[in-house]
Amino acid sequence: SEERVKRLEKLGFVWEVYDFTWEEKFDLLSRYREEKGDCLMPRLHATNEGVALGRWVGNQRTAKSKGKLSEERVKRLEKLGFVWEVYDFTWEEKFDLLSRYREEKGDCLMPRLHATNEGVALGRWVGNQRTAKSKGKLSEERVKR
Repeated sequence: SEERVKRLEKLGFVWEVYDFTWEEKFDLLSRYREEKGDCLMPRLHATNEGVALGRWVGNQRTAKSKGKLSEERVKRLEKLGFVWEVYDFTWEEKFDLLSRYREEKGDCLMPRLHATNEGVALGRWVGNQRTAKSKGKLSEERVKR
């Protein structure tokens, strides 16, 4: 009845649980971005309250790739700086670091254990690119760069 609906709503009853939960997690992601400067996080990241935010972030990528994430939500996430293709994004970041290294040192030869001042294991990444190329798993475009 209308009276019961009103009583439930007075208690703060949530009718659309999925939408409510999405908004809660979006707010948590917004806070994470304010703190960390980006929306990249490990898949197993959980908030201090135990919310599996990393899993939710991964689920948003999956939902978008399957066409199940609304355009409005895609735009809201993108406005936060959400990265849809993490592999490509991190590859580009490391390529930029390698370019800077080359500008400083004059070559791309570095020890396998070389890390940047920020702690990025760039030497390992460079070695992984060599391995990927030798196995035919590095695109021609990336090899040429």
